[in-house]
Amino acid sequence: MRSTPCQGLIKKLCGHMPRNPRGLTKQQFIREGRRSLVRICRCDFGYDLLAWHEYLWKNDKYGYRRLWSESYSTLIQQTLANPEWQKMVARLKVVDEARSERAAQRRAKRKH
Repeated sequence: MRSTPCQGLIKKLCGHMPRNPRGLTKQQFIREGRRSLVRICRCDFGYDLLAWHEYLWKNDKYGYRRLWSESYSTLIQQTLANPEWQKMVARLKVVDEARSERAAQRRAKRKH
């Protein structure tokens, strides 16, 4: 199925890995999907899949609604109901928060 760049990134955020030439883990794939969405959209909804979907749907300047298929809705619903995805996202949030705290501590030390 063809997709626009943002649709592809939502699939990444869902952990959908049709091709994986770099050998990333599913968790790395999810993180990369989020980082790319943040870079393109210049906003951050974390790993909140529904928030990303709603934002992209309302702001179609990213082409999210083009080539839309019900299979995306199904993928999003299945992902949100998937306990494995929920666990991976919970782990990513903990790791990302710890990284943010360490970065903030390093910035604070440089100021002193």
